[in-house]
Amino acid sequence: MNFDKKFYFQSLLGLTIITGLSILTFWQNSLNNPVWLAVNLAILLLAIYNLEYGLYIVLGELFIGSFGQILAFNLDGLQIPIRISIFLIIMSVWLAKLIINLIRTKKLQPLLRIREKSLKKYYLILGIFILWGVIWGFVRQNTFANIFFDSNAWIYFFYILPFYDFLGKDKTPKILVLLGAGITINFLITFFSFIIFTQNINWLAGHLYKFIRDLRWGEITYSGNNLWRIFLQSQIYSLIGFLILASNIVLGDNQTSKNKKITWLLITISLLTVYLSLSRSFWLGLIISLIALIVWILFKYQINWRKIATWLGILAMITICEFGLIIVLAGQGTGDLLSRRLTDLTEAAGVSRFNQLKPLGLAIMKHPIIGSGFGTTVTYFSRDPRILEKAPDGRYTTYAFEWGYLDILLKIGLAGLVTYLLLIWQIIKRLSQQKMAVGLLVGLIGIIVTNIFSPYLNHPLGIGYLLLLSTLSDSN
Repeated sequence: MNFDKKFYFQSLLGLTIITGLSILTFWQNSLNNPVWLAVNLAILLLAIYNLEYGLYIVLGELFIGSFGQILAFNLDGLQIPIRISIFLIIMSVWLAKLIINLIRTKKLQPLLRIREKSLKKYYLILGIFILWGVIWGFVRQNTFANIFFDSNAWIYFFYILPFYDFLGKDKTPKILVLLGAGITINFLITFFSFIIFTQNINWLAGHLYKFIRDLRWGEITYSGNNLWRIFLQSQIYSLIGFLILASNIVLGDNQTSKNKKITWLLITISLLTVYLSLSRSFWLGLIISLIALIVWILFKYQINWRKIATWLGILAMITICEFGLIIVLAGQGTGDLLSRRLTDLTEAAGVSRFNQLKPLGLAIMKHPIIGSGFGTTVTYFSRDPRILEKAPDGRYTTYAFEWGYLDILLKIGLAGLVTYLLLIWQIIKRLSQQKMAVGLLVGLIGIIVTNIFSPYLNHPLGIGYLLLLSTLSDSN
């Protein structure tokens, strides 16, 4: 793959500007709504000019935006996050172009331009189950707010319409370069946050903590002995990016020497970002995906052991250097903490996650096949310090759960979950037939594994990647 340096810096500049505006409007609230309006107007004009560019904005926001609230319109309690406004703009422009095309040509282009019949079938069936989950939630008298906020992420599936119209396999190089820019932004936020907290730059740390948490960029938590966890939900794309780039290296895609240097640089910073997240879900996804990649290329492409060993050796050296850097920055005792992070399940997050299992299982068994509908709540005992501040006994009722597959099972039942998994399987089968799509496939495996303990496949971050893979694998 040729690395388009110009598009990389254009993308990096755009993402940096959005990040800068997020910081500016957070500290200058009076600028919040005017900036939000100006950004959305710019997106609207760009999408009207060329909807493909608008879709790059969709992906760029997804790669760095975590919960999609890095910019938001606020008026008397009403909040419209930038992710929702981008969705409304892009879908409106796409629909307008569809109508204009109908008027001009007297032909209605297919509303679902999926070439592969099996993909189309499973998307349609899954859509029916999602609609059922909403209706069933109302029938079971789940509250409107819970139903809306629980189900709105699934609306992201509507992006499949413009994706299939304006993105295709020929756009893969640009999309991967855009992902590289997203990886860079995630790294800069993660690494400099880690430095600020480990080096006790207190005058800045408090402001940064509030900024990261209030705009839902991610979470910053103290892990003991001056080790800080810098976790951004969008770091899933650092994991995906690493797997894609590492796959390209080992498969030898005829990159120039200069491109290889850029690829290794992005591999290095994406891997460090994943390590600094201190996310066991990410780490497990990383390990399983790498094993899957090695097994796949050994049997499918018969790449010799010497090349794989060299590749693994370089990755091992990078890992050693990066953990060494973390220990140097955080200080003595960090090494033991990092080791315990892999095995200790008694800390607050681990205990809270496992406390969900029994109540979730009991709730699922009420309607195991058809689900209980969106907005269904379950009560469990949490060890999360933020919850303990409000409820000292830790009793917590919510509709959102860490166990991704169990969450889906609870809302749309076994029938809905199986349909979703069959859709993913169809995408995997198509990707497995294309050598240069191996990295994309391994990235999907990373999400599949991570989703066991952290919900991504029922979130725009995972849904967006799935739609992207559908488009890229199902185009000529």
